[in-house]
Amino acid sequence: MRALMENVRLPVGEIYPDPDRPLRRLSGESLDELAQSMAAIELIHPIIVCREGLRWLLVCGERRLEAARRLGWERILARAIPYAPPAVRSVIRAAENIHHRTFSLIEMTDVVLSLKEAGTPVEVAARALGRGTAWIDALLTMARDPIARVLLDTDRIASVEAWEQFMRLPSAARRRLLQSHESITRERCERAARSLRGTPSRSGAKRRARAPEPRA
Repeated sequence: MRALMENVRLPVGEIYPDPDRPLRRLSGESLDELAQSMAAIELIHPIIVCREGLRWLLVCGERRLEAARRLGWERILARAIPYAPPAVRSVIRAAENIHHRTFSLIEMTDVVLSLKEAGTPVEVAARALGRGTAWIDALLTMARDPIARVLLDTDRIASVEAWEQFMRLPSAARRRLLQSHESITRERCERAARSLRGTPSRSGAKRRARAPEPRA
């Protein structure tokens, strides 16, 4: 995809929002700060656009484009793609965003879900996000699990690996962790597993209590 991109200066008024992507509410204060930065050192990272018919669709760089409008720029530096269907635009957007900031687990879940809903194959999503296919599959499983969604929404699950370890625990141990209201981490799951292994069962304890003492 990089080989198909070329840097061009496009008229700001000829770049349109992507109809397959909902418009976000942009913070005025953060836009003012970005506009000041762009006015001082121009645009470091070009926006990404793709050609659709006679117009250009914005793929990445919504804040940069809006800041350019505020500055009254007539043209903006862009990486232009001849054509990209919605699924490809989603992949490009996810890859671009993932390199600019650190995503929380729930944000990453939403990114993977949006790629899946756009028809992106798991292998392509994995390459775009710099992850393995097994990790993407596990995240999709979490996204569909009601308990995992609650843990994600309340920021109680630390990682995909912690979720997988949590699901390998016996139901009693999982219930105990959920009732603790603490974050579910790999370390806590390991402690829960060790605690169960070290606790004798009730039937075993009763048998040992009834066992006769050895004669002298």
